[in-house]
Amino acid sequence: TILMMSVAQFAFAADTDTNWDAFSKNLVKALKIPNEGLQISAMRQIIRYADHLNVSSAAPYVMRFYDNHENECVRQLALVTLHKMNSAWAICYLRREAKYEESAKIKKLMFAILKDYDAKQREKSKPSVDVLYAEKQ
Repeated sequence: TILMMSVAQFAFAADTDTNWDAFSKNLVKALKIPNEGLQISAMRQIIRYADHLNVSSAAPYVMRFYDNHENECVRQLALVTLHKMNSAWAICYLRREAKYEESAKIKKLMFAILKDYDAKQREKSKPSVDVLYAEKQ
């Protein structure tokens, strides 16, 4: 109950007052507890606050939702959560699994996630405008 309240409390917290490390740890714990409502809530919070969180250790728990849940919407939620977690391990797994996915909706989302991930990786490898400008000087 306390864990559920702390996850819910962070949903309304201001960015400046939030202890992101503690929030990250609570979200990872929430994903490990066999309470589907709590786990779905945790995935939503990860999507919402992904830029501030360190929850990569929870990728296998989220992956189970993608692999095993019969509800396509929950599987989509898990895919978006994995994408927002920016886990290279999860992306590698999705890359291998995409060709075996039977749902057209899920497969389309997987390819969009993979395309976005690849674009971000290419962007990281490009030199910044400041570096290019400094080289010309």
